[in-house]
Formats: sequence, structure tokens, C-alpha cells
Amino acid sequence: MSLAEKAATDVDDLAEQRRYWIDKLAGGPRPAGPRPDHRRPEHRSERSAAAAFEIDGETFDRLEKLTSGEPFLEYAALAAALTACLYRHTQASPIVIGCPAMKSETEPADPGTLVPIVNDVDGQMSFRQLLLGVRQTLLDAHARQHYPYSRLLDDLALPAAPNRCPLFDVSLAYGAVHHEMPEAGNDVALNLRREPGRMRGTAMFSPELYETATIERFSQHLVCLLSAGLENSRAALAELDMLAAEERRQLLVGWNDTAHEYPRELCVHELFEAQAARAPGSVALVDGDRRLTYQELNDRANQLAHRLQKLGVGANTPAGVCMNRSAELVV
Repeated sequence: MSLAEKAATDVDDLAEQRRYWIDKLAGGPRPAGPRPDHRRPEHRSERSAAAAFEIDGETFDRLEKLTSGEPFLEYAALAAALTACLYRHTQASPIVIGCPAMKSETEPADPGTLVPIVNDVDGQMSFRQLLLGVRQTLLDAHARQHYPYSRLLDDLALPAAPNRCPLFDVSLAYGAVHHEMPEAGNDVALNLRREPGRMRGTAMFSPELYETATIERFSQHLVCLLSAGLENSRAALAELDMLAAEERRQLLVGWNDTAHEYPRELCVHELFEAQAARAPGSVALVDGDRRLTYQELNDRANQLAHRLQKLGVGANTPAGVCMNRSAELVV
């Protein structure tokens, strides 16, 4: 092949890669990650905190059996579990995760390359369907990983934001198949490495955005979804269990253990009025940035009651209420 022919082929390859990425990312899919605990800083915050997690025991054994220890297939299963986890957290589709360039002995890639992995997700699809789809997406995306990430952002007219990555919130790197993940400004960077009988994971994140407990819980959701998907690959994503036993007990038992002794001869509004008399200046209700004291809440409830009375609403008169969750609904 002459130099001119090679140059023409390279141009055609680059054009094909561009078409692939434009098609995959048309519409500018919004990043998807765990809900932040704190308001996003105006400028990018450093991922200076870390949470460790492991994939071991039966989950690791099932993963090894499914993939026969083949690193690419292992990564496909991990990426499928993360995609399912992000879908369950956000109910959004498509889901985009970031990853580094894949190692190759024949085609060395720029270690600074970023590859967005884009997958459409539906809660009724099975984990097996998602895994097969993610596997194909990985093959297609890494075959086009040489397309410059900066040029892709320009093609999509996505300016680099000062406080977040414009394409993905979460990245996933697996040392057996990837170069080191370059800095992209995304919120959470998951890194996994294989050890005898298990995988060790580290989630790097910014403490300005997340509490450690939130990222630990998110990492555990990832492991639980992987375990559930491997155990029953034909189950719908919406039905896979992503809660650890301790979190399930907290949700079902701990937070519902609200039994409390109170005077049975009094109605709820009388109990509230008594509390308002005891502590009128204490905060009774928080709605975003709004706060109402017991006295303020009681006064507003009385004003509404008087208004309803003037409209003819009395005892045993039905009154419809159609409101969003808000301070007004409590009033």
C-alpha cells in the first residue's frame, strides 16, 4: 500500500469512528451517577477520598465460572453490573460509563485515551441480555478508541464544564485489560484488580460531593447486583436485589420501628398543638431551604382551617388534596 493509499484509509477510518460516536452519543446523554450528598462545587473538586470493596466468595466463583477467567469477559460482566446499578439509581437510559483505552500488543493506544461506553437499558431486560449488549458495545467502542476524546466533545458541541465531566459521572477501570484511567473530571472512579480468589475494588471520590457512607453503599449495590445477576441471569434488571442484608434490615425494620407511646384520648392535631405550645420556636418542618417552626406551622394550619370553614367545609365534609410533597402539603 502506498503512502497516499494509507493516508486515505486512515481518513476513512477516522470518519467511520466519528460517525459511530456521533450516533452513540446523539442528544448528549446526561451523566448518571449516585445522588450527591452535597451541592456540587462551582469548580472541579479533587477525588481525594477512597472506599474499598471486594468481590469474593460465591460471587467471584460464579464470575470466574461464567468467564473462565478471561479478563475481557470479566470486565464485560463488571461493566454490565455497573450499568444496571446506575440504571437502578437513576432510572435513566442510555447509561454512559467511562473507561481507559484497552491494552493491545498489536495496536498500542494513547494511555490518555478516554472511551465512553454507552448502553440503552430497560428494567424489563434480563441481566443476560444486558451482559451480551455490553460485551458487544465494548468490542465496538474499543475498536474505535483511537478517536480523540477532545475532538469528540467538539463534535458533540459539549464544552468542558468547570465542575463535572460532560459525558459520564462514573468510570470503571480493570487493571487486567486497561491502561490507567486518565483524569476526566468525573465524580467517581472505580478501579478493580484481580487477586487469587477475589477482586479488590477502590472507589475514588470527592468528599466535597459525597459522604463516605454513600459511596460505600453504592459500591455494595454494584457487588449485590453482580451477584444477583450471575445467580439468575434471566431475571429482569428491575427485579434483581441490590441491597445487602444490613441495609435491607435498616430499610424494612430499623426505619419502620416508629412505635411510640402517646395519649390515646387525643387526636393528632391536638398532640401537635400541645407540642407547638411547649416549643413554639423549635423547627417543625424542613422543605429544601425552607424551615417552619411549630408556631408558624400551627398558625398556617389554623389560617387554612378558617378559610375552609368560610367555604362551607365542616366536620365529615370531604375535601380533596392534590399537591406535591412540600411544606404546603403538611399545612
